[in-house]
Amino acid sequence: MPDQIQHIEKWDSHAGRKILTQLARGEIQAAATFQRLGLKRWEQSWLRRALRRNFSTQRRTAPIPWRIIRSLARELDTQRETLAKRRTSLSPDQRRFHGNKTHLRLLEQALASPQNDNEWNDWRKRHPHIKPDLRGANLERLDLSYLRLDSVLLTAANLTDCNLVGAHLSEADLRKATLFNTNLREARLQDSHLEGAWLHGANLTLGDLRRTHLREALLSSCTLNQARLQGADLRGAYIWGCSYSGIALDGSTRQKGIRLGLSDFDWINSVIEAKPGSAFARPEVSVEIDDLRVADFMSQISEYPERVAGMINAASSKLVLLLGRFRGKQRMVLDDLSSNLSQMGFVPMVFDFTPPENRDVIETVAILAGLSRFVIADLTNPHSVPLETQLVVPTLAVPFIPIIRKGEPAFSMFSALKHKYPWVRPLVKYRTNADLIRRLRRNIVPRAIRLAEQLRKQKHIGQRAG
Repeated sequence: MPDQIQHIEKWDSHAGRKILTQLARGEIQAAATFQRLGLKRWEQSWLRRALRRNFSTQRRTAPIPWRIIRSLARELDTQRETLAKRRTSLSPDQRRFHGNKTHLRLLEQALASPQNDNEWNDWRKRHPHIKPDLRGANLERLDLSYLRLDSVLLTAANLTDCNLVGAHLSEADLRKATLFNTNLREARLQDSHLEGAWLHGANLTLGDLRRTHLREALLSSCTLNQARLQGADLRGAYIWGCSYSGIALDGSTRQKGIRLGLSDFDWINSVIEAKPGSAFARPEVSVEIDDLRVADFMSQISEYPERVAGMINAASSKLVLLLGRFRGKQRMVLDDLSSNLSQMGFVPMVFDFTPPENRDVIETVAILAGLSRFVIADLTNPHSVPLETQLVVPTLAVPFIPIIRKGEPAFSMFSALKHKYPWVRPLVKYRTNADLIRRLRRNIVPRAIRLAEQLRKQKHIGQRAG
């Protein structure tokens, strides 16, 4: 190789393709060539893998396909171009950094790599017991998604505008860190510490936050859709303007005293007024809740009370309450009804869950019935259904469809309810589950919908007359 070749500006050039061809044929040694060219670590790793993949030892005597050489050259140039658009150096403002400078320099070296194979990850593999100390580091606008950041000390670090998609951050210490517009989609944050951290506009969609510590953290305008929060500690966390559709919680998720902000929060002014090293200004707490799943509902009621009617209308047009026995073969009846109602576009509710602490069973059934388009009650070998029926039917003008297996007697008071309240439909007798499903589709649902519409019109006439 000519001594004047010290660096390849563009691999898809005559010089670059020539070197790739010589490497593929084994005419020059890879290690010496890489050193002579001054290639970065990621380029060396990438080239070694590409050469092994495309040019095995057995094939080196065969003609080298020109199209493969050209493809490799272009792919390598593309990666270089992508890297050139990315920030590959730390912010010069590191006044708040109080960690290990050697660790920080090692991380900066790895920023010039678009691959997992870099100086930082290699060092982490060789020293798995060392916890890198990056406390107070200013890492804003960096792409850290390919770096191993598990167990890293990032206390009070600035991770604003960082790309951490799918990042390994398990057991990381992010206490009092700043994460503004940080992309943490699908990031692994299990067992990490985020106490007192501020996450604003952060994307945590599909993130793994199991057993994550979020006490006293502020999450403002964040997206937590489908995040896993089983076992997470959310006690005392501040939640303001977040989205949490489909979040996964369980009995081990600690949610006592979640502080929900419903009033305006000037986060920009909070940043401006914050003193270095001091805690962020908390938004005004409107209410404390003990279950994150009701946060959006509470926000809607507080901020948009006029939407409550719309929410009730939406629920009462699709929900169907199913009552009956929850054990034995009669449970299969409820399951078949539920499955087929779902196929018909309804949202069935089988009341076989523990009632809320603030309401007993009857009150819970009444609330669910009041939100339903209609109620289907299986009177076959009843347990609590007779009591629920006698307390719900007189107070709620909601279509009530009683069903019973043929040959079984209805409870004694049912006939009186049927004659007294017009929204109670005649008893539907079925022979088998298949027979019931046929009746459900042909008769039960169409008639229940017609009756619900009649009752709706009557209620509106009554309201106008009043």
